[in-house]
Amino acid sequence: MTSDEPFNFDSVNFVTSDHHCGHARISELAGRPFASVDEMNAVMIERFRPLYEDAGWTVLPEILDGIHHGTRLLACHYPYAGDTTGAERHSSHRPGNTGIPLIHGHTHEHEFGPHGSHEFHIGVDAFGFAPVEFELIDAWLEDLRREEEAIAKLIRRRSAVGDSTPLDELAHRLGVNLDQG
Repeated sequence: MTSDEPFNFDSVNFVTSDHHCGHARISELAGRPFASVDEMNAVMIERFRPLYEDAGWTVLPEILDGIHHGTRLLACHYPYAGDTTGAERHSSHRPGNTGIPLIHGHTHEHEFGPHGSHEFHIGVDAFGFAPVEFELIDAWLEDLRREEEAIAKLIRRRSAVGDSTPLDELAHRLGVNLDQG
């Protein structure tokens, strides 16, 4: 993969984030249900082993920009905004929020899945310390596509009846790509 070509998410079956293997205080900081680092590592190894035994590890860039079944998708350790401390940290490492769907970790929230406008938390704390099947990401992306189509239809109808905010400006503010569909 070169920096000029998007990552092909179509070949990905699972995603995950925030293992913190060997991190002595992560159970305390993230409210994980383990008595020790060894117990936490053993549980995650047991849950991940079937997936990783035959797979090679790849170190990915801080922000991965790619395509999944024709839809642009970003992956980053960090969400567009927000942090567990309540203060914005790591802003130089976060992707700019341009409305592109983003899968991320970092927050250690126990709530999982979609949040915000186009973000999906995939951290291990939210998914039983196991990887997330990409089928769940597919369903989320399909929901986003349907929502964007409905919004684009309403914007087009509104623009057709007279003076209003220019269509492209309104679509940009709502994170809708009018070139799709």
